[in-house]
Order: sequence, then structure tokens, then C-alpha cells
Amino acid sequence: MTYIKTKRLLFRDYNHSDVECLKEIMQERDTMQYFPSVFSNSEVEALVKEMSGSIRDRGFGLFSLEKKSTKEMIGIAGIRIKQYDECLHLDEIEHLFPAVELFIVLDKKHWNQGLATEAANAILKFVRKKTDIKEVYAFVSKKNLPALNVIDKIGMEKFYEYIDPYFIEGHRKAPSLIFKKEI
Repeated sequence: MTYIKTKRLLFRDYNHSDVECLKEIMQERDTMQYFPSVFSNSEVEALVKEMSGSIRDRGFGLFSLEKKSTKEMIGIAGIRIKQYDECLHLDEIEHLFPAVELFIVLDKKHWNQGLATEAANAILKFVRKKTDIKEVYAFVSKKNLPALNVIDKIGMEKFYEYIDPYFIEGHRKAPSLIFKKEI
């Protein structure tokens, strides 16, 4: 089933071939460079299972992102529920959790085409029209300039700064930001 359509993208349920495609995307080092590590096969499989369940049960989640012109799965995009994680040491803002997180991973072959911004705008429109969610957050490394550019374009505001403990201590990508967008 398709949940969101844009000029160039379809946001849809997962199918069998998506799992293998997503493994390739989420195990590619450049694509995952702002994550503490690439995803293992079992982590990708668990993510797809979790997100399929979220879409089925809630009507939203991280959708399979398909490029209309090629019918190719090019990543995942949507919102997900982020629970409080004691390891993040975000005690000052613990009251915000569970938080709704904007989340996009795009195959590097499709970077620099405006697709992430198109996807983010579509997700926010979907949230506004199809849910009663009032605010969306993004958790981003300060070094992730492409994501910061998208966040700026969609009008999210800096909300909080922290050190992501899932990176090795002192790692240059550990300083992170949380952005917020009221819907």
C-alpha cells in the first residue's frame, strides 16, 4: 500500500525485495557515516519487522521509499517513536520521551538531488494531515551537514545539544543536536 506520494517519490509498505536492498543501503559505509556503525543483517531485518508492524498498527512509521521513475527502493523515510534511552544522558529533557523522530536514510546514489528535502516535507505534511502529533524531533550529528541542510530547509529549530555516547569517546561525530518542529 502507498501512504504518501510526491512528484518523484512513493512512501509504501515493505515487500520481500526491500529487505535485501535495505541491507545494501544500511551496510554501505558512506551512507551510514553519521551512524555509530553500519547495520548488521539481523538489525536491518529487525528494523523492517518493527517498521512494518508500526505502519500496520499505527498507520505510520519508516516507510519504504521508492523512486517513481524507476520503481527502485532508494531508502527509508518517515517518523518513528523514540523511547527514552538512559545511555544518551538526556535527563534534562527526559519528559519529552517518547518522542516522534523524523528519520530518513537515502541510498548515496540518490544524494544531492533534493530527494531528502522532498521526503522530509512530505512526511511533515503527512503528520499534519493524518495524525494528531504536535511536534517532531530530529537527532543529528553536528558533522552531518547534508542532514543539517535538510533540517534548515524544512524549518526545524535547534532544541538541544548533547554528546552521543554510541560513538567511541572523543569521536568527531559524537557532538549531536536535537531539532524540533511544531506541527
